[in-house]
Amino acid sequence: MAGNNGIKFLRGTSSLRRSSTAKLLYGQPFYEADTNLLYIGGKDGTTLNGATPIGHSIQYYWDCINWAWVREGDCAFIELLNGNIVPARCVNIDNQYNITWQVNYPSVFDMGYSLTWGETTLFNQLNTTIINLFPSTLAFNIVPVVKSSGTYSNTSDPGTESKLWIPSAEEIFGQNGIFPSGMSRDSGSVQFGYYRELLGSNRSATGYNPELRSVSNCWLRNRYLTYNSQWFVLKNNGDVEYTSVGAFNQQSAIFCFTMKIKN
Repeated sequence: MAGNNGIKFLRGTSSLRRSSTAKLLYGQPFYEADTNLLYIGGKDGTTLNGATPIGHSIQYYWDCINWAWVREGDCAFIELLNGNIVPARCVNIDNQYNITWQVNYPSVFDMGYSLTWGETTLFNQLNTTIINLFPSTLAFNIVPVVKSSGTYSNTSDPGTESKLWIPSAEEIFGQNGIFPSGMSRDSGSVQFGYYRELLGSNRSATGYNPELRSVSNCWLRNRYLTYNSQWFVLKNNGDVEYTSVGAFNQQSAIFCFTMKIKN
């Protein structure tokens, strides 16, 4: 269950912080862009103009975070080694205390011709190139999870251990979602808690809130029929439909990673 509908990661300048009497929620981060300092709200309801910095750079958030603060829906930012600062949202916390984050990376990707997730071009890009952009302290704590592209007819995917992966339609809309015919279905996927609360009883794509997506469509981890050349995308208008793969047809990728919550 989501806690407070998300502890928002605030961002601004030192002049804004010094002039503001707004209160930070307990555990809420404020990143001061011009000084590269991070502030965290305390139990007493810290005001911005009275806050004390806890460290340099937004990466410090991931190094010092008290995981008891984290709830499904909470937001943070990741400072990658190429200089990009990307938004992340906590979308699921399971009963084994694993926490899954969803990241909106500012690029488009080719899915590649494949019948299985682990053989796609996108899987290789995420798990050999993009993962190396993560700060070492964050990458070290990412837990590999087995992900597949599901089953259709007699064609199935046994699954591939992945550090970075894109969500399936089931992880967004649940197993009772309304999906197009011909979609490979991943019966092992569980709907993320964040989307379960966000969508409620609405299991169709029209209820999806694309808040973390760019203006482009984004790939889903679901294949069309038994073809290696067509995979599904989640479109800007909330529709789910298949499209051809190839360098000529690149789409956005909201990718996910899972971490073990620290005690």
